Amino acid sequence: MDNQPLPLSQIGKITDTAIDKIPQFYPDIDVENYVIMPNHVHLLLTIKENGSRHCSTTKPKQNQKIPMFVKHLKEHVTRQLGRSIWQRSYHDHVIRNEQKYQ
Repeated sequence: MDNQPLPLSQIGKITDTAIDKIPQFYPDIDVENYVIMPNHVHLLLTIKENGSRHCSTTKPKQNQKIPMFVKHLKEHVTRQLGRSIWQRSYHDHVIRNEQKYQ
């Protein structure tokens, strides 16, 4: 393997464009990194509160920024494609320290 990224499918390109637009619509969410896989996407997000990065001590589902963000991302891609490709739910995990980040 030469570690070159695989070309994105049409769905992947639409998803990539939607992710690139996140800062325009969600200035309090930074996309630290992401990878678009053939049948799913991984996003590493940072939520900014009061202008600084923040790791909430609340449970992930109690913070409504991520669920709303995921909902809008899925809706945008669905509109662009003209059909839904998403599963109903999603999996999230809060990274609270450097050890978990690695």
